[in-house]
Amino acid sequence: LGTAFGAFVFADLPLIRNNNFMFSLNLASGVGYLTKKYDTEENHKNTVTGTHLNGAVQIFFQTSYRISRRTDFRLALGLTHFSNGSYTMPNLGVNNASLSGGLVFYFDTSRFIPQKKKLLPAEKKIRYELIVAAGPKEINHPQGKKYCAWTISAEGVKPLGHKYQSGIGG
Repeated sequence: LGTAFGAFVFADLPLIRNNNFMFSLNLASGVGYLTKKYDTEENHKNTVTGTHLNGAVQIFFQTSYRISRRTDFRLALGLTHFSNGSYTMPNLGVNNASLSGGLVFYFDTSRFIPQKKKLLPAEKKIRYELIVAAGPKEINHPQGKKYCAWTISAEGVKPLGHKYQSGIGG
């Protein structure tokens, strides 16, 4: 299968946080490079992916416990997925579950936790969106014909406050 490399942009969403403990959901998306791909002559047993370049996504649940002013203990459980979205077959994708842990040492002891701010009233206007997307997709067997896959969706969304909104679409 070779080796996988990824570059991600992520958002760390704290679910539980106090002075010494944090439990968060880490979501990431980016690009991945797999060193080996399917090839009818050289690598016909690798039915995982037909391209070197792939999309990559990660989801991690992470805990962090403060041991001292400069040190945290972290533990994370997650899943990383590489796929080319059936741009080229085969495309089973690569899934990698992981468990990691370690110590984080901070050089600066002034670890800033922002104070809650008073927010202005939320905008209550309904927002309408129309989304059109398209891209190539290969179906059936490897090195087959590529087709155009497309989608159109529309939705209306009404904010209910700063954190919640309600919407309908299709």
